[in-house]
Amino acid sequence: MGQIIQVAVFSPEDKCFVTNDGFVWCVGGHLGNGTNDSSSKPVPPHLMGRYNQVQMDSWGACALRNDDKTVWCWGSNREGQIGDGTKDDTLRLTPVQGALALSGTVTSLTRGMYSTSVCALTENGSLWCWGSGVLGNGVDWSWSAVPVKVNTPGVFVRLSSHGGSSQGGNTDCAIKDDHTVWCWGANNGAVGDGTKMAAKPVQVAGSAGKVAFVDVSVGEERACALTDKGVLWCWGSEITVDGQDAKSLPGSFSQVALGFAGTICAVKTDGTLWCWKNDAVANATQVPLACP
Repeated sequence: MGQIIQVAVFSPEDKCFVTNDGFVWCVGGHLGNGTNDSSSKPVPPHLMGRYNQVQMDSWGACALRNDDKTVWCWGSNREGQIGDGTKDDTLRLTPVQGALALSGTVTSLTRGMYSTSVCALTENGSLWCWGSGVLGNGVDWSWSAVPVKVNTPGVFVRLSSHGGSSQGGNTDCAIKDDHTVWCWGANNGAVGDGTKMAAKPVQVAGSAGKVAFVDVSVGEERACALTDKGVLWCWGSEITVDGQDAKSLPGSFSQVALGFAGTICAVKTDGTLWCWKNDAVANATQVPLACP
């Protein structure tokens, strides 16, 4: 097994990762190896070729192949998450090529937590989603077994990611080429415009002033974005109130990841890992928890 270069985590028991030789490995359920078994040791899904990304949620997983940028998914297809035009209760125990109707070359994917949708960013800067939920196409809640284009002008350059479950329930975010953050979905404030629902992408309230965002991560009911200067801005439940700008957290950071139950973890530029639990973020004087 090669060196791990990217990890997708749903729970401590369920995770997939990509190694530097391009192979995908999974632990827990949703192994993609033709069985419905679980394993506490890494198992390779039945995938052909080499891959550079894998994403997973409670329903299944998708991987992005290196050579032709095709998307391969396995697990539940109850809400059309495979993206091959079908929708049924039959588990896909081995990977199936999905996102067949997507226009453009895929560069990154996201699935997250208990979300029932999958989203993809293409080389031409467009976003596409499929499955069920708030797909970003201007409809509050819908489902589609094929990718639908996210409804907003502009060019996107980064889809929310942190090597794990980057969608917070049914909210997602992305960064445009002007370095602004845009979010859509339904998630108690994680959209960031002072509302609880956005059927298509809206710019995060205030966008923390004239700063250049380079990464964004979405968790349960909250989200955070990192600037090119290492400043971390967060918004959502117990961080900001309706209509209030994002709050900056103390320190200089290089990476950020959000998880379930409101947890935020970030790597400082000195290489140390810091985490905030739920309501600790709302108190600007609260000292972050240093993680071993």
